[in-house]
Amino acid sequence: MATVMVVGSGGREMAQALALAKSAAVAKVLVAPGNGGTASCHPKISNLSDVKDSDVPGVVAAAKAHGVGLVAIGPEAPLVAGVADALAAESIPCFGPTKMAAELENSKAWMKEFFVRHGLPTARHVTFTDFAAAKAHVEAIDYPVVVKCSGLAGGKGVLMPTSKEETIAALKQVMVDKAFGAAGDECVVEECLYGPECSVLAFCDGTNALHPKPSPNPKPSPDPNPKPDPDPDPDPNPNPSPDPDPSPDPHPDPDPNPNPNQVRTPCACLARRTTSADRTLTLTLTLTRTLPRAQALALPLIQTRITSARSMATKG
Repeated sequence: MATVMVVGSGGREMAQALALAKSAAVAKVLVAPGNGGTASCHPKISNLSDVKDSDVPGVVAAAKAHGVGLVAIGPEAPLVAGVADALAAESIPCFGPTKMAAELENSKAWMKEFFVRHGLPTARHVTFTDFAAAKAHVEAIDYPVVVKCSGLAGGKGVLMPTSKEETIAALKQVMVDKAFGAAGDECVVEECLYGPECSVLAFCDGTNALHPKPSPNPKPSPDPNPKPDPDPDPDPNPNPSPDPDPSPDPHPDPDPNPNPNQVRTPCACLARRTTSADRTLTLTLTLTRTLPRAQALALPLIQTRITSARSMATKG
């Protein structure tokens, strides 16, 4: 049985460690550095508390010292620092993208340019490094936007203002006040899309890409201009199910791959720029509504736009 390592200290890494510990092929799971939960949640799991996830040479040395057969990386920062490349150089299998592929996480501006460069539909956006220019842009446009730190901000660098005043205040918070540090040196002002959101996990070999059914991401997404229901139900069910499905299927169409290019294109493009072609890719899609709600249930009538992507390579 194998020894595996999970790099990170959050709840995501605890979930990874627990899932790996369930495997009969895994003897023990080492979490570097881990947390209080991973210290006591399962007999197979233990922490390497002296190994920091930001210490790339330390992670590699610990993996070699413990005879680790697989390393799974949780946080983005060590991936951006090249931990997957360093492990691959020592022939240690790693589930995580190379430094180049991790640029999708490291820079939202780079990610948006990647979408545009390869013809992948995405929200309208402009990238700024100057607050005055960003402010002038916001004052000139007539559609709602979100403000995103381009760099890594620990999952907190996306602000969703509801007015121009709030948008300008958000820009000041990010670009002038440096509320998120250097992550806000570059800022993306992006059209706010309304509609159901889902994630697609694709498995790729550099040429082909397969993915299971998309997974819905239930999030509050109020439409500021709701369309009236053209055919309201005159007699709504007075006794609804006590346990309604909180995650309605965002893909009612039976075709599991309604738009192959949205998955295959980024996989192939990333494969051409890395030495490793075997990877998974997670795409987050917003299904925008362009027709009245009653007609937007059929997938061909719904436009899909990529809003974010995460690439995770295996074996570096």
